[in-house]
Amino acid sequence: MFLSETENGTIPFDALRYMTSECYYGGRVTDGQDRILINTILAVYYDPKVVNDPNYQFSPDPIYKIPDV
Repeated sequence: MFLSETENGTIPFDALRYMTSECYYGGRVTDGQDRILINTILAVYYDPKVVNDPNYQFSPDPIYKIPDV
């Protein structure tokens, strides 16, 4: 619902990262370094390159890539 209500079809990656890391997991993760880790991991997956680059890979290993649709 949040994505379908955005203006101009832009994806608010910063807002999504915040909602996922701080709102959803934030209440369960109390250690400050664990919160930093969650934000760092989500920055890899919630990134405009994931959507805009059809050859984007999460890792140098070709097994870890976005599946073909």
